[in-house]
Amino acid sequence: MSGFEILTITFSFIVGLGVAQVLRAVAFVVRERGQIRLHFSM
Repeated sequence: MSGFEILTITFSFIVGLGVAQVLRAVAFVVRERGQIRLHFSM
């Protein structure tokens, strides 16, 4: 394996974990939709 292949695989793995985390957060928000209240203060 060349260095580029190792770098590409590592980057793809990190991006895949990030996408999984975003999807998990979206699923949580959809399930808890009625109980979550967002408050923004300035």
